Amino acid sequence: MLRSTKAAARYLKDLKEEFGSWYMAMAAYNCGEGRVRSAIRRHRTRDFWTLQKRRALPRETAEYIPKFQAAMAIARNPKKYGFDRKTHYEFPEFKRVTIRGNLALHDIAKRQKVSVTSLKALNPHLLKNRTPKARRGYDVWVLAGASTRRQLD
Repeated sequence: MLRSTKAAARYLKDLKEEFGSWYMAMAAYNCGEGRVRSAIRRHRTRDFWTLQKRRALPRETAEYIPKFQAAMAIARNPKKYGFDRKTHYEFPEFKRVTIRGNLALHDIAKRQKVSVTSLKALNPHLLKNRTPKARRGYDVWVLAGASTRRQLD
């Protein structure tokens, strides 16, 4: 989850550099950069609002930016919009463990005293139920309350 979030943020930043505005970057993130480039060429503008008015973008994308703006306005001043109660979620703490070799997730879970389910949830990038071979080790995330051993051999 952490890796995909960082990758998504880098991608969004790259889109902002290419298209020149956060609105256009978000539109490209939503419907694809090829569609946005095509709309820019056809309508000879890089202005999101002009493209929206001309219906140059898919409806879902054209509605995405205003919805995002509305969510931001509410988040900045929730009481103004009738959101009195703050909901607080407790997220579990996790830590990084370096794995040496090519280990199955159930072996890692057993050694770290965590469930395979929580290990999979924290490491969705591990599609084959084992860590890849890596010269310097491979980092996986485990719940912080797990075993105090930081490195598995």
